[in-house]
Amino acid sequence: MFLFRPWSQVKPRTRVQLVLAAVLAFGLSLGVPLLAVHTERLNAARLDPANAQRTYDADFDAAQFPGITIFASVINVDLSTMSYKLRFSVTPGGSLVRSQQGDLIRPSQPITIVFDNQVIQFPAGQVIRRQDALLFIDSGDINRYPFDSYDVSFVVSASATDPQTNQTTPLPIQLAVMMSATSWQADTRFNQQVSPTIEAKIVFQRYWPSRFFSIFVFCIQWILSVIALILSTTLWFRNRKVEPPTIGVIASLLFALPAIRSAQPGAPPVGCTLDVAGYFWNLGLAALSMMLLMINYIVRYTREKRRATLSSMRAARAARARAETVAGDVSDMESGAEESDFDGSLSGVSDVETLDSPVEKGPPAQLEKVEVHVPDVSSLPPALRRSARRNSQAVLERRTEQHVRFA
Repeated sequence: MFLFRPWSQVKPRTRVQLVLAAVLAFGLSLGVPLLAVHTERLNAARLDPANAQRTYDADFDAAQFPGITIFASVINVDLSTMSYKLRFSVTPGGSLVRSQQGDLIRPSQPITIVFDNQVIQFPAGQVIRRQDALLFIDSGDINRYPFDSYDVSFVVSASATDPQTNQTTPLPIQLAVMMSATSWQADTRFNQQVSPTIEAKIVFQRYWPSRFFSIFVFCIQWILSVIALILSTTLWFRNRKVEPPTIGVIASLLFALPAIRSAQPGAPPVGCTLDVAGYFWNLGLAALSMMLLMINYIVRYTREKRRATLSSMRAARAARARAETVAGDVSDMESGAEESDFDGSLSGVSDVETLDSPVEKGPPAQLEKVEVHVPDVSSLPPALRRSARRNSQAVLERRTEQHVRFA
């Protein structure tokens, strides 16, 4: 391996790959922390109340203002119901304040605030607490995720009721709006020409880190699905064997893609434009890759099993042919031995003797040792080896009987 070689012996192409990998690793190790720090600073600046969009200056003194100052913060955006939650705090000023202890303010008169169609009342003499208002989004298309934007607008009005005359008087308003919801940013514009009420128009957009990571996840899904398809087609066209772990990896990809898709920040319901452009195709490619791998595995397994069967049959035929050859050689040796014994038995008979002449009886002939050469059968299978040895033993017995008969 090149890791254990001197640098001078490494191929130039491998050197370039190693240098690029080192640069990429260094860039990621340095860039990711810097990006995280920069994003944290941006979030801190975005969530700083001093950077809220407002209808008054930063050095504005709410205690001297003869009306109320409202600081509203968007804390949640729910696209399933097309609504958002607004949390606001009210600070009365001037003669509207009865007593104040730190941030705890008690109004001298009952104050009524209207957010669109929601009416919120603050009784006189009680501490003013933060309140939540649930408002609805005017327009927006979630199918454009992560580049979707939503327009909202609401009208704020306030009034105070004189407890003695029970007369309601409109109050001047100063309004500040800030986006505190995760992964969102807001651009607010105010219309103060309808005084004493204020109309606020807000545009909700995805924060840029959310867009970046959403596109990053989109690319990762495409890369994984394309790699799975290339792997399956390569194994198919190159006639390579598919191992079960490979099928397991592609099968796990089918279950991993929905989880990866759900990991996107603020992921919308399934069916948006980004899903049509990537997620559905990614699932289809992964399913197609798994189908190709399974068909490849079944075809190759059946073919290899058939080849193994044919190979074993050929080996059995070859072994049987070798056994028959050995048996034929033994038979030829037997026939040659019989002819030789028959010629030897007739060699001592004179030419004048005939078959009808009486044969003189004499002492029994001395039997010679009969030897039969048995070929080497050690290379045969055990069953054929035993059969060849039995045939050789039978030939030996027949030759012995014939030799005795002719003798």
